Amino acid sequence: MAETKNPGFFRHYRRERLEVQCRVLTPLFLGNAHQEAEWRAAPFKALLRYWWRVAQVGCGNHQELLKKEGKLFGIAGEEKEKESGRSLIEVMVIRNAPGSKNNLGGHLPKIVHPELDKPADKKILPLSYLAGMGLMKPDGTVTRAYFPANSDFTLCLDFPGALREELRPVLALIAAFGALGGRCRNGWGSIQIKNGLPWTKEKLAQSLAQCSQNWHKGFDRDYPNCLGKDNNRPLLWRTKPHGSWEQAMRELAEAYIAIRAGNNNISKMDPGKLIDSKKKIVNFAERHLLGVPLTNHKLANIDRHASPLRFVVRRTPEGKFVGWVLHLPFRFAGAPAPFNDKSKQISVWQKVHAGLDQLLIRAASYGESL
Repeated sequence: MAETKNPGFFRHYRRERLEVQCRVLTPLFLGNAHQEAEWRAAPFKALLRYWWRVAQVGCGNHQELLKKEGKLFGIAGEEKEKESGRSLIEVMVIRNAPGSKNNLGGHLPKIVHPELDKPADKKILPLSYLAGMGLMKPDGTVTRAYFPANSDFTLCLDFPGALREELRPVLALIAAFGALGGRCRNGWGSIQIKNGLPWTKEKLAQSLAQCSQNWHKGFDRDYPNCLGKDNNRPLLWRTKPHGSWEQAMRELAEAYIAIRAGNNNISKMDPGKLIDSKKKIVNFAERHLLGVPLTNHKLANIDRHASPLRFVVRRTPEGKFVGWVLHLPFRFAGAPAPFNDKSKQISVWQKVHAGLDQLLIRAASYGESL
């Protein structure tokens, strides 16, 4: 990013505008304080900031990254403070799609969860499992309004032309893994860019490759900072192609339950079949690295921790829906001993990767998800 002593000048000089046409692939829980579905620019700016950090592979220390981020996206502060400033990137959302509160996924077959106390058959609706109590009740009743699948909108970005190439990897990451709103890490709010980006698919795939490094290096920091590579393989897995987004989400839910509560002899053809074995992929203590809090478990003195696994749904040119699992490698600094050790965390994630290799299909490159 070019340096200037006058950010206000940079903000208005030789600006460019992108109008990116997007489609909602899975229900998008994006709303206001009253839980009403509402299109707002702020979550999309947060989406840009999140993936911008991931794109800053090898960027100095945390303070340098924060300073650079503040110059680009703005930083809050008192009016007289030099540190305060407006964003160089203006974001606007143009949309016509209305919200909905219809129930979801009640027609899908239930999936096995071995740790359920109720119901007695240890089965749960897959979409309810991925949504959690905040968005959906166990019976599939939706508690918040959402924008339904197939809602179209336009994302408008206005920025200094000098930032065009800096935004390329950010938009490549959003094109590959973009999701926002409630429970977006679990596949909800998956959005797909239909057109409007000024780069070819090959250029975007190249940007994704440039955002990746040996996944062990990701554990040098306690925030997402790169795409990881394991023996030149991406930390990215996919489901089979499905006829609907609901079916793709169901397979993601099965895989997630198998990883968190299943055994290490799981079957790719039938992940629920052998899930009740006591020989777990990860034990209860190790499971804290996959995200905290854990449902129905008592925790003591453990920091809240977002899962490094991100689910997203994409639609193929043939009209099929594919679920993707991405592991963004970073250290959970608040993990209890002995899991606060970097090498220990890496060893746990190696077991998770092996489990995902059994359950899903490992991608050959990050560009496959574009």
